[in-house]
Amino acid sequence: MAIHLTRIYTRTGDDGSTALGDLSRVRKTDPRVAAYADCEETNAALGAALALGGLDEPIAAVLRQLQNDLFDVGADLCVPLGRPPAAPTPGEPITAEPVSAEPIPAAVPAEPAPGEPITAAASAELVPGEPIPAAAPAKPAPGEPIPAESAGERARLRVDSDYARRLEAWCDEFNATLPTLTSFVLPGGSAGAALLHQARVAARRAERSAWALREADAGRGPTAARKLDAESSDTEGVNPAVLVYLNRLSDLLFVLARCANPGGDTLWSPGGPGGPGGPSDPGVSGGPSGPFPR
Repeated sequence: MAIHLTRIYTRTGDDGSTALGDLSRVRKTDPRVAAYADCEETNAALGAALALGGLDEPIAAVLRQLQNDLFDVGADLCVPLGRPPAAPTPGEPITAEPVSAEPIPAAVPAEPAPGEPITAAASAELVPGEPIPAAAPAKPAPGEPIPAESAGERARLRVDSDYARRLEAWCDEFNATLPTLTSFVLPGGSAGAALLHQARVAARRAERSAWALREADAGRGPTAARKLDAESSDTEGVNPAVLVYLNRLSDLLFVLARCANPGGDTLWSPGGPGGPGGPSDPGVSGGPSGPFPR
């Protein structure tokens, strides 16, 4: 799919609205906009880690793939599941790019073959700069299935379970090179590790925003998380595979941040080093990313 951006500013968002991927418009404070905006912020944090972190190539290669994945996730989130494309305003062009101010050049009608009668369409003159009227779609023959385009649907880019499985494989691969943790890790260490921790917490916020969107689309308040099937469809407007992907993403970024600290992790010491619950206390245990809900 080719994307062409001919002009960056369009003035269409000056009223506080923005367009989703299905051409519908929502407020810029809409939970759906917040969800894919947090994915974009995560992507920017990954870009900073790549540019400034001095990361080894195996880690950098993974981050470049994650950046592309996050654009896929944003493309998925910006179109609710099961919603057909919004009908454009009469006369408005259907385009994924900002509308250019330049007029569309008129096309030259094809000349009829020798001896062929001149049709009205061939003899009609086009006013320079006037849009070319779309031809009427051919009607399907009786019994022939209606094409998806005619049914008001378009093929959409959707995240599937393979995205999360790829992240899980990377988690296992990189984690196998690390020592077992004895406490929670304090974000920091090398520049690369610190930047990856920054990307990790942005990914966790993106996951929370995606869940908030799901609850908002369902018209209900916060509920207990339930097990999701990443292969299944969803009637609440959010692809479950996106939720699973964002959860695995923060796990992977934690593992990569540890790998970016070859000198070892800086561990949390509850109550201070040497105090009750410090690292020498055998009762200290917990998950990898701190004493916070996962």
